Amino acid sequence: MSATLTYNFELTRENLPTALNWIVQKSTEYGATERQIFTARLCSEELLVNIISHSESISINTAVQLQFSAGRLRLTIINDGPSFNPFLTKPRSADTSLDTARPGGWGIPFLRHFSDKCDCQHNNNQNIVSLEFNQ
Repeated sequence: MSATLTYNFELTRENLPTALNWIVQKSTEYGATERQIFTARLCSEELLVNIISHSESISINTAVQLQFSAGRLRLTIINDGPSFNPFLTKPRSADTSLDTARPGGWGIPFLRHFSDKCDCQHNNNQNIVSLEFNQ
């Protein structure tokens, strides 16, 4: 079954769980695999939390789009937050010891690891991040 669904909302810390629940519910309804549902939710949470963390605004106009087609799930997150392409930054190197380890910085490698394809564009003052999850 092919379908495209869109959820438009003001992204805030308070309504983040509602968006994540929508992703899980619609992915389940449209027959995504358990792996696709798990990874789409995990990656969308990483992206949405980063959007909140790096924005100076209390709420950000956001759209989450899910496309289901031939065993593939494509997740697209569109927002009007500050321009940022996470895939152009240099990947973080691994910490060599617990004494020098620092928190954070693993989101981008995380997205690349769990998605089969990732892309980011900035058009019309909007960030558009797309991730694909195959069966």
